[in-house]
Amino acid sequence: MLLKRPFKITLKREDSVIEKRPSQKPLDVLLIEDDSTTASLIIPLLQSKFDVRIQHLSTIQSAIELLEGPWLPADLIICDYHGASQALLKCMLDFCQKVPCILIAEEGFKVSDLSRIRGAYLVDPVNRKFLSRELIERITGLEEKGEFRKGDGANDEPRLDAKSKALVEQQSQKIESALADPSPNEDQARATATESLQIIQDLTTKMGFAPEVRKIAAKSVELSLKVVGSKPRLSSIIANLKKYEGQYLASHAIMLAEISCATACRVGWNSATTYFKLTLAAYLHDIVVRNNDIAKCRSLEEAKQLVHVPEDDRFNYRLHPTRAAEFSRRFHEIPPDVDTIIAQHHEKPDGTGFPRGLFQSQLAPLSCVFIVAEELLHFYLREGAEGSMTKFAEEHSEEFKSGVFRKIMRALVDDPKSL
Repeated sequence: MLLKRPFKITLKREDSVIEKRPSQKPLDVLLIEDDSTTASLIIPLLQSKFDVRIQHLSTIQSAIELLEGPWLPADLIICDYHGASQALLKCMLDFCQKVPCILIAEEGFKVSDLSRIRGAYLVDPVNRKFLSRELIERITGLEEKGEFRKGDGANDEPRLDAKSKALVEQQSQKIESALADPSPNEDQARATATESLQIIQDLTTKMGFAPEVRKIAAKSVELSLKVVGSKPRLSSIIANLKKYEGQYLASHAIMLAEISCATACRVGWNSATTYFKLTLAAYLHDIVVRNNDIAKCRSLEEAKQLVHVPEDDRFNYRLHPTRAAEFSRRFHEIPPDVDTIIAQHHEKPDGTGFPRGLFQSQLAPLSCVFIVAEELLHFYLREGAEGSMTKFAEEHSEEFKSGVFRKIMRALVDDPKSL
């Protein structure tokens, strides 16, 4: 437990005079708070006063794993100090040299370790009645002092070496050529997209998600959408599965993009925006996974069994949806929901998924489409010619029996010949 007891936040009437400040880039806030009541009050408070994107972590372990990762997950950390472990403080000692942190302690609590955390800012004392005002004042003060890093600045962006830049430029021209063709060969277009994804995967692992890498990712999505068309058919996509078995991480993403779009089309969600969201999500959902074997896992238990895979890869697998979602937010003018789809792609309707263990009522509709599409992909890769939509529906009758999942399954099973 991070908090010994939950405390109530009172929003006083005079708080309304503090106006929400516009900004060029939303402020990415990492909230580390185990008490759901407190978190449910802090989150809407910040959203009402600032242009923010909030990631909430409820356990010390998940916070440590995220902070120890290779990418900065936030512009500001808000953490409940009381009861925070030494391991978490050690992570923050390094991390808070780069971004500010607001540590929340109960009123009268003595903070002996504050000097160890360079660049940290403490709400002290915290009077429960005025916590909301103190948070707003502290964040406003940090903003006015220019303490928040510029997410689009050159110092924050990974840089490619000359050889990598040349590779990206060459691939970019290859994609442009395919896009310029009014009737591209579908197999060649898929092969080009798969090649691009492999380059994106390799460079992101070695150097980070650089602007040049994002550029070919966006172009590759455009190429995939050209292949998908306005009314993609599952039957033709499934027939192509065996042709693209090469590198799992790349070929899996290409086929998942097409199956997701075809599934959405069956449900009646066939707008260009929907296809774009699903395709970009497919391209990025496993971008931080470095090992082909572990990428094939569909549960944490499967990942734990891969003793031949490096321990770090197995350990980091649990948080890869969260980290991949962070990458999607680096695209400019990206439509909403893409990061949500990515963050939720390993969740399950019954709450047994990861990383958050969400239930079906908490999942976004397009996340449900994506989850079903991924199960379809695994099913047909396993079953091959023996697979059928009827058999798939029977296998997942309990898992996908209600809510949006039920609607998707009905759309897939009704009139299978039209798939």
